[in-house]
Amino acid sequence: MEMVWRPDDTLVFSFEQDKQGIFYSIVSLRFVYVETSFFWRWWEEQNEQVRASVKELVDQGRLEFLLGGWCMSDEATPHYSSLIDQMTLGLKYLNDTFGECGQPRVAWQIDPFGHSAEVALEFADMGFDGVFFGRIDHEDIALRKKNKTMEMVWRPDDTLGPEGDFFTGVMYNIYDPPPGFCFDTYCEDEPIMDNPKLHGVNVNARVDEFIEVVKKYAQAYRTNNVIITMGGDFHYVVASAWFKNIDKLIKYVNAKLNSDVHVLYSTPACYLQALNKENITWPSKMDDDFFPFGSDEHSYWTGYFTSRPSFKYFVYQTNVALQMTKQLKTSLPNDTLAEEQFLIQRAMGIAQHHDAVSGTERQHVTNDYSLYLYEGIQAAMKIINVAYRHLLGDYLPEQQPCLLMNVSQCELPSPTINYITLYNRFRLSM
Repeated sequence: MEMVWRPDDTLVFSFEQDKQGIFYSIVSLRFVYVETSFFWRWWEEQNEQVRASVKELVDQGRLEFLLGGWCMSDEATPHYSSLIDQMTLGLKYLNDTFGECGQPRVAWQIDPFGHSAEVALEFADMGFDGVFFGRIDHEDIALRKKNKTMEMVWRPDDTLGPEGDFFTGVMYNIYDPPPGFCFDTYCEDEPIMDNPKLHGVNVNARVDEFIEVVKKYAQAYRTNNVIITMGGDFHYVVASAWFKNIDKLIKYVNAKLNSDVHVLYSTPACYLQALNKENITWPSKMDDDFFPFGSDEHSYWTGYFTSRPSFKYFVYQTNVALQMTKQLKTSLPNDTLAEEQFLIQRAMGIAQHHDAVSGTERQHVTNDYSLYLYEGIQAAMKIINVAYRHLLGDYLPEQQPCLLMNVSQCELPSPTINYITLYNRFRLSM
């Protein structure tokens, strides 16, 4: 599941229209889930019976959380503290809800537009077993397919030596299904027809096509295990169509004699476990990143490094407010203004999305993110004012932020007497 980028989407619309039904379609199968923000919203609306069923799926490994952050973040434009905060928010929520069984073991960055060595270091420090990508430069992936280096051990910082090594896998087809095997309502590919009483039976031909695709994928990898993604943007709205056809593929491919292909439902953690059992030496990538991302010869995704500068500035402003509340709230009882703290954490969490702070979303979506950030700052100011008065006394005037400083406009509370408060968040005096 992804958050939003389309012109007619907001977080509310995207959840109600595209995501909610997915949760009810996974009881007997395997499913992975990435962005905790949407899961939190769905979970808040469920009764205890549904929650118990989901916990059982998690305990059995049939529902596996990947990454676990509040969102799947961009890797080029966020501040490192914001990345850590949004990961902390999501992972803590999963741990509080499901305990150890809900802990993600694999990072899943399949949609961001390039990948940073610094983020890889953070993931390694967080204890992930590995990370999977969808997008790397078109020349890079072509060479890796040819040389069977789609999976590697990445050492993002050579000064750390082997302790910083991190398994990294690149998907063959970003995160989309193989060509010709999309079974969503948005797709026009042939379903698997296996009823001999009806016209249009195509099961044998479709199975042969799928086996050829799998063998083509396998040529780019070093082991007999190949990961095939089945899904895409805004897919699984009608999940039963997917699972019905995948079930048929699994049944008939596995029944075909001498095909050398065995298909099963799996998860990235299970896939990594299978790779680990191969006990092979992986190629390495040393002290480097995966920037810039070019989707073809004349299409380099670099404009987003600086696009929507005002929105990027607003995100960084809100981060300052969040860091202040994290420090000041330690002077207050734990449950004081907890909802306000959660509000700004959520706002900052979704703002790190690869279609948020990056600026790659449409204007309508930017406006929605901006509203969340504004509400987050207002919540932060409640915490800041309560903490200041708790520490310094009730005489302290109310603190107000200047949110339009980038256009040199500040609303002053008094035309005659004004104060500016400078906050030093470092331990050393300045």
